[in-house]
Amino acid sequence: MKLPLEGVSILIVDDEAELREILTEEFTALGATVRTAGGGNEAFSMFETSVPDVILSDLRMSGGNGIELLNQIRKVKPQAPPYFFLLTGYAESKEALHLSTDGQEIISKPYRLKTLKDRVIEVCGGRK
Repeated sequence: MKLPLEGVSILIVDDEAELREILTEEFTALGATVRTAGGGNEAFSMFETSVPDVILSDLRMSGGNGIELLNQIRKVKPQAPPYFFLLTGYAESKEALHLSTDGQEIISKPYRLKTLKDRVIEVCGGRK
C-alpha cells in the first residue's frame, strides 16, 4: 500500500526541537522524507544542497526567520518547486499578510496537526 506522501521531501524549520521531532514523526509515518533545521540560515544551507518539495517554517525564530528564508529562496531560485507553509501565531502581522499566494500559505498557530497533514497531502497530491 502506497503511503500518501511517499516520494515527497519535506524540510521542517523551527527553533523548537520538540516540535521538529513531532512533525518529523508524523510526516515520516505518511511516507515523506524529512529533514529539519533549527532556523532559517541553517535551512537555506540545506535548501542549496537539496530542494525539498515542501517547506514547513515557523515565522519567528532565532537564526533567520521564515520570511527571510522564503525571500532568500525566491531570490536564488524564483521557480523553485517548494510549497512553503509559514506556521505562525502572528498571522495578522504585516510581514505575513502578503504571503498567501500560489505556492505559499500561512497556517495560524495553534493549528490542528491533522489539518496540517491533510493540507500537505493535498498540495503534494499533484506533484508525485
